[in-house]
Amino acid sequence: MFAAVAGYVGSVLSDIVQKWIKVGGLALLGLLILIFAVGYALNAVHSYIAASVGAVAASLWIGGGLTTVALICVLAAVYINKKPRKALSVQGAVSAMKEASVPTVRLGGAVTSLRAATAGAVVGLAVVLRLRASDHS
Repeated sequence: MFAAVAGYVGSVLSDIVQKWIKVGGLALLGLLILIFAVGYALNAVHSYIAASVGAVAASLWIGGGLTTVALICVLAAVYINKKPRKALSVQGAVSAMKEASVPTVRLGGAVTSLRAATAGAVVGLAVVLRLRASDHS
């Protein structure tokens, strides 16, 4: 019985992983092509500026613009990192588990609800995360 369940779970996980690999590969390919397109656009802007003010000034303008964008990204990352997270609600996790439909499994003649075990795990995780969040603040 458990071999069939394990085989089914394995095939589902295999399908999920294959989908993630395909989607991730296509996303990476798209990002790579986007980087090339931005490079061509910067070259076109450089050529346009160089025609009016010279090559050195055009390079300085492009370099200054890229430096400004990089600094804005770094400052945004620092701001987001320092922003405190919302406090976790144990009651919210418990009510979410009550609403979730978790199947019931028969083990050794006794009916054991996976809902209770999952709810316990979620509440335990919420408590641990809340303790970690209070230690860092």
